[in-house]
Amino acid sequence: MSRCVTVAEWGGQPRASIVFVHGLGGHAYGTWRRGEADGTLWPLWLAEDVPGLSVHTLAYEAPATNWLGTAMALQDRAVNLLETLLGTPGLATGPVVFVCHSLGGLLVKQILLDLDRQKGQRPEAASLLARVARVVFIATPHTGSRQGSLLDRLRFLAWPTPIARGLVANDPSLRAINIAYRGLAQARGDRLRHLIFVETRDTAAGRIVDEASSDPGLPGRPPIPIDADHIGIAKPADRNALLYARTRDFIAEQPAGEGQGTALSVHALPRLDFEQPWNLIPKLIRIGLLLLLAAIGFKGVQALIAPPPPVDTGRIERQLAEQGDLIRQLLANRTTPPAPGAERAVGEAVAAAAEGAARGDARLQTALDLLKANRVAEAEALFQAVATEKAERIRQDRRDAAAAFRNLGAIAGLRDPKRALEAYRQAAELDPEDIESIYWTGWLSLERGDLGEAEARLRTVLRLAGANGQDWYEYWARLGLGDVKRARGDLSAAMGEYRQAAVIAERLVQADPGNAGWQRDLSVSRNKIGDVLVAQGNLPAALQAYRDGLAIAERLAQADPGNAGWQRDLSVSYDRVGDVLVAQGNLTAALQAYRDGLAIRERLAKADPGTAEWQRDLSVSRNKIGDVLVAQGSLPAALQAYRDGLAIAERLARADPGNAGWQRDLSVSRNKIGDVLVAQGSLPAALQAYHDSLAIRERLAKADPGTAEWQRDLSVSRNKIGDVLVAQGSLPAAL
Repeated sequence: MSRCVTVAEWGGQPRASIVFVHGLGGHAYGTWRRGEADGTLWPLWLAEDVPGLSVHTLAYEAPATNWLGTAMALQDRAVNLLETLLGTPGLATGPVVFVCHSLGGLLVKQILLDLDRQKGQRPEAASLLARVARVVFIATPHTGSRQGSLLDRLRFLAWPTPIARGLVANDPSLRAINIAYRGLAQARGDRLRHLIFVETRDTAAGRIVDEASSDPGLPGRPPIPIDADHIGIAKPADRNALLYARTRDFIAEQPAGEGQGTALSVHALPRLDFEQPWNLIPKLIRIGLLLLLAAIGFKGVQALIAPPPPVDTGRIERQLAEQGDLIRQLLANRTTPPAPGAERAVGEAVAAAAEGAARGDARLQTALDLLKANRVAEAEALFQAVATEKAERIRQDRRDAAAAFRNLGAIAGLRDPKRALEAYRQAAELDPEDIESIYWTGWLSLERGDLGEAEARLRTVLRLAGANGQDWYEYWARLGLGDVKRARGDLSAAMGEYRQAAVIAERLVQADPGNAGWQRDLSVSRNKIGDVLVAQGNLPAALQAYRDGLAIAERLAQADPGNAGWQRDLSVSYDRVGDVLVAQGNLTAALQAYRDGLAIRERLAKADPGTAEWQRDLSVSRNKIGDVLVAQGSLPAALQAYRDGLAIAERLARADPGNAGWQRDLSVSRNKIGDVLVAQGSLPAALQAYHDSLAIRERLAKADPGTAEWQRDLSVSRNKIGDVLVAQGSLPAAL
């Protein structure tokens, strides 16, 4: 289990939050001090020497070998630590500085890359990434370590953990992380600065990280060599030590902010006891295999005394000679110009065919015979058959793996849309033609407000569905693309997508009138068209479209009262009809429509209180009823309806902070409460409600600046705050 331990803090708004990250086999305290006495813990020195710092140290399990315990792979541990950092209240505001030793530097780079990938979907990720101002790398193996390679070569005896196996010298994954991080650092420019220290002495096991691997190739200050080995470099002797002095000065360059505390508070360091599994059965198996190897070695000694019958070297030499003759014959009879390396390539092909034939593949034996007879075209066909079979086996393996992740997504979606999205993404990566996984990736991205990924995925669905005549996928892809266009404010394009979807639904209903699914799809397309007509101001046409959809929804709900989906669709249709009636000024009829929808939603939420969708629908209904009550002048009843909706929205937003839709709902509820408070003359309370809403909308707009809806919401919130300030007489602030 990982945790972030606070070492010391000054209180108030921190000048910067320093996070120490230890390396492989390290410890949250022991890595950074020379002995057990806390007086040598140099993270505490920093807090004492640089006023305003909040100092933390990350604790996590990272044993080098499974003999001592287990450890996650680097990428998994980075995700784990990222969530730990996001969940640490002390890191929620102000600049952040990472001080990393060894593996800790690799983890921090992966964390920052993950934050960069998630910034469009998670406001808290975008906030943390923007606030990381400095990183100190101490003896970090940016391209791996020769000792890591040694562990890998001795992996049966050393039994390295997954995180240790990833430290092999010149490991492709480490190179990819380093290249990507250089790009991130270049994009951040002076907003992300680095300080790099290099070990220059050997440990008993030799040099752990050489100078080449210690240098990540980042712009700015050159790496600083330190007279210490890999362990000692992170344990400066005193405050005059070069590593400590340069790190202190580097961090002190961060300017002090306002609201900084004046008294240092040093925390008692909690005991860190990580419960590691015994791994008893794997250890026993490995010990048994080692004993078996010892027995085999003993048999080898016996073989020296009583050797087995000699190998038929003459037969092997004849086979090699035959292969050599065949290679020369094929090259001499070729009909194409000679190319560099042809002899080697043909030789490898012949040797591989001979090996396959020896294992019993009759096709390869026949191919060799055909090559000897110079019947190359016929032999080529057999080589093609073997290659195609192996390629198909690989494709099938990838499809099977994709299906497994797709199934995981379906199950995870019952509880956690975020985990479902991750599973569907993995499935789509394994099988780029898995239309079901790509479809769900698009819709889940749309629900979370990631319009860019949603559009890209749904267009892929459209292409695959069109090529294979899959009407259902084409229909829903059109609707999803319409939603993307509408969210971006492009109503004409949205209407085009919705009308194309309606054409598909009408054709399917005509072909199979008794199919309830097609009927429901037709109703949905009518509602979507009505939404755009409302946005365009064509209320009579919108009301007709909604009533067409309502008629279908009523028939379906009456035919199957126990179908929660049909019941919800009916409640949505009532809401849409009510919306248009409100816009037309028919408040009494609108209130009745909303209450009809609320009655359905209360039944659904009561029957299944754990379904977030039912709860969100209930919140929406209460807000709509509140809107009508405000218009009718019944402010106390409206305020109660809004507060009922707010309570639900708060629960949903807390349960899934990364869901942009839930966050926007929460901001809407706060604005509505503010509106009633203004009408009641309670201006201070109204101003607080508007400010709470604005804070949410600023996070959403910052995370996805290209979404027109977020920008419009931001403008609305600022205008509401300005209106209250004008009413309070604070004209400069309102302006």
